[in-house]
Amino acid sequence: MLDKYSKGDNVESEIIANANREGISEETQLNVHTEKYLKNNQEYKALEVEGFTLMSPTAGKIPTFDFSDLANQRLSKLDSALSTKKAGQEIEISELLPMALGRTREFHGHTFYLIDANTLIETIGSRLYQVIISPGLLAEDYIVRKEWAVKDFYYGQSKEEVIKKGGKSSFSFSDSVIFEYGAGEAKVFFTKEGDTLVAHSVEITAP
Repeated sequence: MLDKYSKGDNVESEIIANANREGISEETQLNVHTEKYLKNNQEYKALEVEGFTLMSPTAGKIPTFDFSDLANQRLSKLDSALSTKKAGQEIEISELLPMALGRTREFHGHTFYLIDANTLIETIGSRLYQVIISPGLLAEDYIVRKEWAVKDFYYGQSKEEVIKKGGKSSFSFSDSVIFEYGAGEAKVFFTKEGDTLVAHSVEITAP
């Protein structure tokens, strides 16, 4: 079922019923979520696939995935790849694929790869476009994570320190700071803890 249908595909109700009843194995249950839409200028109704949920009816608790050993190790390797590139040099995704835990489908040339619980890389075609570092990528119920840290920057860092570490190229906004990062650019976003703005997430645009 998963390899035959994707979001937006039309599907017969009998197929949905069979899939939801039979599941994938004795230990797992695949639920297919659909919506009914009017088609062809409202001439008829059709079911479209909206998503899937994979469940384990026999499990006593939600499985937890421990990313803490990976955290910041793969991010450090990714940062090394960014730091060694000069302006005009592209980073090929073949250099990064061994680090990827998962990926999205390609959409208009863009693909996202999950590197660890805090880190996504976005590619365009065969080159790296952007690195997204955020603690909100995966639901807290399912993972064990460490707070992100890369080079001189880390989760919870004060805005003043980010500006200082960003150097002379730092440009400050109310909720973010932009500065040169290697041959590319980094943008740190902040959240408020009490009366203090602290670093929450980062976007790094590749050279």
